Amino acid sequence: MKKKILITFKALVTFILLALLFNNIDFNETIKHFRSFNLLFLVFALCALILQAITITMRWKKIILHLDIHYPFVTLLRYFWIGSFFNQALPSSVGGDALRGYCLYRDGQSIKNSTLSVLIDRIFGVIGLVLLAMLAFSLLSSQIDSIDLKIGMLITIFGLVVAILSIFSLDLFIKKTNYKVVRGLLSLSHESRKIALNSFSGVRLTMLSVIVHFLSIVTVVILAEGMNMNIQWIGIFTIIPMVSLLMVVPVSIAGWGVRESGMVIGLGYFGVEPEYALALSILYGATVLIVTLPGLLLWALNKSNYDAQ
Repeated sequence: MKKKILITFKALVTFILLALLFNNIDFNETIKHFRSFNLLFLVFALCALILQAITITMRWKKIILHLDIHYPFVTLLRYFWIGSFFNQALPSSVGGDALRGYCLYRDGQSIKNSTLSVLIDRIFGVIGLVLLAMLAFSLLSSQIDSIDLKIGMLITIFGLVVAILSIFSLDLFIKKTNYKVVRGLLSLSHESRKIALNSFSGVRLTMLSVIVHFLSIVTVVILAEGMNMNIQWIGIFTIIPMVSLLMVVPVSIAGWGVRESGMVIGLGYFGVEPEYALALSILYGATVLIVTLPGLLLWALNKSNYDAQ
């Protein structure tokens, strides 16, 4: 019942946000922008997203090595791709991250390590995103005079920084507990802090995370070029990290609606017409979905292999 309620809530938020956009935007004009898109740029965008998937898998592999779990890179890439498909294609309340951990658990790894590997990977992903968002905010300050937007960005960044620091320090304040969930959080706090404070591992994982989110920016820039959108790259570099921050909280299905609203409002500050911004956002979401489609086939093959055993 809880899963159904959560899925229904996400679907409702997605529908409301998209309905509000379509009600205030000339969708026929948006379709015209789709038709003018050069498909060659779609190939370039897909290549950038494939490189992003490889980079995320590199980060995940380094984390599981810290947990003394050894896997071939190709196997982890397969598991990541499976998880990415479920994240994007299905309105699941479990999500692709949980499925990544499940793949490790089904291979014989402990529930604790399987879960920790995915959660720590997510934490470092958010750290990289916050760093890019800070840089974007410094650029935004000189580009936009909107006080409300700046305050909103500062609150979002500050909230995530507090959340990350809280995770890193939780086990320093709570030593013992009888609750299994809290013990899991304490393990997450301990292990993630150990990695972060290791100057070599922490810096390397953070840099990989920055590269991951920078590739999202590159993908949007490529798609914008394919649409002949008249916008400076600095505008996309400024807005995309902030939109990604909004999508950290999973209130809609695969970020649909949240991403579109954020890009329409954000790019509007740089003079981009709402119809153009909406077309770009939908195109970006569709490109992400396309690049995850092999995950469906990999899941079917992976499931068949385990069923055969």
